[in-house]
Amino acid sequence: MKISLIGTTNRNYGGDAYENMIAEVLSKEFDVKFISTGVKIKNKFKYLEAPFILWRIFKTSRKKEFDVIIRNFTTSLCLNKKPVKNIAIIHHIDNSTQFFIIGIIRFFLEKIIFCNIKKCDIVVTISKCWENYFKQKGYKNIYRIYNAFNLDDFKFTIEEIELLKKKYNLTEKPIVYIGNCQKAKGVLESYNILKDLDVHLVTSGKPRIKISARNLELNYRDYLLLLRSSSVVVAMSKFKEGWNRTVHEAMLCKTPVIGSGTGGMRTHSQTHLSTFTKRHIRGHAKIIKKYSGNSRSQKFLLVSFFPPKIYVQLSNFKNIIMNKIKLLLNPEIKKDIKLIKETLRREGIKI
Repeated sequence: MKISLIGTTNRNYGGDAYENMIAEVLSKEFDVKFISTGVKIKNKFKYLEAPFILWRIFKTSRKKEFDVIIRNFTTSLCLNKKPVKNIAIIHHIDNSTQFFIIGIIRFFLEKIIFCNIKKCDIVVTISKCWENYFKQKGYKNIYRIYNAFNLDDFKFTIEEIELLKKKYNLTEKPIVYIGNCQKAKGVLESYNILKDLDVHLVTSGKPRIKISARNLELNYRDYLLLLRSSSVVVAMSKFKEGWNRTVHEAMLCKTPVIGSGTGGMRTHSQTHLSTFTKRHIRGHAKIIKKYSGNSRSQKFLLVSFFPPKIYVQLSNFKNIIMNKIKLLLNPEIKKDIKLIKETLRREGIKI
């Protein structure tokens, strides 16, 4: 059986990390191909490529060699015709940080995308926030599948942490990680608010905005070590997050988080806000004071450093994804399961 994932980028963080995990899981049993329809130009002229991106998305909808097509929100602009099965993965929907003209164009394109998502065989969301959003709009076949993590990745030694600090000259002062280096993540505002503190202000990832904070392009292990080494992680996203994987990774590293709580990010705070103790608040009083005293900053919330329960372990994630695909391809299995459950209930057996 052939499956294709249609994406717009090939990065390995945020929503792309989630889709890469799905591709890795499915490739164990199926023939999986990733098709990128995104920007090829990497400079300021990239917006001129928009018509070509639309053409690439349209071309993917003509493909007949795949049994299942998995798309993100943007590439759901065009769907494949039956008998191909269509799956949409929704991370977030928010154009508030887009370039003005692009935002207007996307506003109209989204009307088509929303109609198409209703036609999808399965719609996957990654947080309760967006699951509720679609259910309230009357969408069917909505499934919430949380991000997955391998908990072994979050085991660190003191030697590893100290080595990372020395390697990147992050010694002597506390480290404050302010997010992935892009405007939508609020790093510019966070830097301007915190820049006079005697700390190392650090961002990561490919820089998409120029600020004077230290930016590091790290492999995944060093990135997690950076989160673990940080005194606090600041996540002031300006758009409605689907989830915010960085916040979750920081919490699994047992590092306190101060976040804006936008969109799906609030899932983290609602579960764990009460466990952020007075000692933690006192320990980060200067940073909290900076945000609360700045009239232009967003309202912030505190997220605890206790490992959250709202995630899926990698082994369970594999089972969930495989089951959804198999049920999609073999609807009779679903009927058999329903019949078995009804029979057991009639026999008085609890399930």
